[in-house]
Amino acid sequence: MSAAFGTLVNRGKAPLTLVGAETPAAASIELHEMAMVDGAMVMRKLEGDFDVPAGGSRELAPGGEHLMLMGLTAPLLPGDEITVTLRFSDGTTLDVVVQADQRVHQALAGARPRDERALALDALDESFVLQLG
Repeated sequence: MSAAFGTLVNRGKAPLTLVGAETPAAASIELHEMAMVDGAMVMRKLEGDFDVPAGGSRELAPGGEHLMLMGLTAPLLPGDEITVTLRFSDGTTLDVVVQADQRVHQALAGARPRDERALALDALDESFVLQLG
């Protein structure tokens, strides 16, 4: 497993909804969140989608909402780049290049097994900007 973080910025005039993502580097990608359950903070699959309001943004960050890459097809090392295809409710897709970032991995070392790699998103498109968090 690995997690991807960044900021979705919608510069358009209509709201957008991220409904899923995929990459050849993982068997699947799930939309995840951190939530308080019975007094404990847990990570879980999001019941729903990531809405990004027109002219607004949505942060995907450690300790909050993120993309969880499940079943990595190969180990990811700092500096490795993969392409992630974001899928939106209107049927459009956006390919972004994601780079493994050891700094994020080190920040999460206490919360995740040591062999996981956290990814920080870094890409640019007319409608969305995914930035290092």
